[in-house]
Amino acid sequence: MDTHHWLKRYVPLIVFAVGWLTAPSAYADIYRWNDASGVVHFTNERPPAGVKILEHTREAPYDAEADRRRLAEEQELRLQHRWLDVQELWAKAGCMPY
Repeated sequence: MDTHHWLKRYVPLIVFAVGWLTAPSAYADIYRWNDASGVVHFTNERPPAGVKILEHTREAPYDAEADRRRLAEEQELRLQHRWLDVQELWAKAGCMPY
């Protein structure tokens, strides 16, 4: 097997494996904490023991279904607001259609 054939065959697999193995490390909780000198730090690693954690934001995985529901609810609210705007215009003009 020549080198070119080996690269063509295995490099995409290696790139995929490295990406797959390192992807989970891209997600992490975020900490905001004070050190002994009062300096505020932001980090995605747990702070040292004994420091005051000011804020801990937990990483939440993406939920596609919840996002779709939220978008649908927002769209429904926009339609309701438009309908109320139209009704208000009709009322001001004194010509309610119903």
